[in-house]
Amino acid sequence: MTSGRPDPGDAPAADGRHARKDRNRDAVVRAMVEYLAEGDPRPTAVMVAERSGVSLRSVFRYFEDLDSLLTTALTQFTDQLEPVLRFEQPPPGTPLDERIDRIVAFRSVGFPQFARALNVAHDRARTSPTVREQLESYRRDGSAILAELFAPEIEAAGDDGTMLLGALHSAVLPEVWVNAMDRHELDAAQSAEVMRRLLRGALGLHRA
Repeated sequence: MTSGRPDPGDAPAADGRHARKDRNRDAVVRAMVEYLAEGDPRPTAVMVAERSGVSLRSVFRYFEDLDSLLTTALTQFTDQLEPVLRFEQPPPGTPLDERIDRIVAFRSVGFPQFARALNVAHDRARTSPTVREQLESYRRDGSAILAELFAPEIEAAGDDGTMLLGALHSAVLPEVWVNAMDRHELDAAQSAEVMRRLLRGALGLHRA
């Protein structure tokens, strides 16, 4: 007579299935992260399935749709780059030129790769509220960094402070890197100089 309890011998098999599912799910996310890093504008579920070695059916067993996969991949990609995407504000009173150099240097390390990932996300954000909200979160964080970094100049601008912040934020958007590197074929140092000039122009400074 059976007790109705699971056979202890079934546990290793169940554990194996769960481990395989976790590995397959990780492979799917990793494939999407790779497409993000490469800046592929439209990675499809078929492409992800082929690169991950997982069936297309399984891709949608792990994720409700491509947008949820992209959101997960963006989060993982950001976590991987977190050490180089964390900006440390300089001490109060730091000269303006040093602050400009600091934000340009910050954007130059790791950000070009992150910019390509965001470029992919922008394409999906047009039709995905989930991806759009995630991008808005990145934008808010970026704007907050600049508001603190250039607080003296923004305050001195008075009523034009909001416009100045908008100009500064526009100067460091991912699109600046993508445009400079991909469309004008500039290297990383030249792209950084483009960003520096845009920031200085927004602040009304003549190029040194």
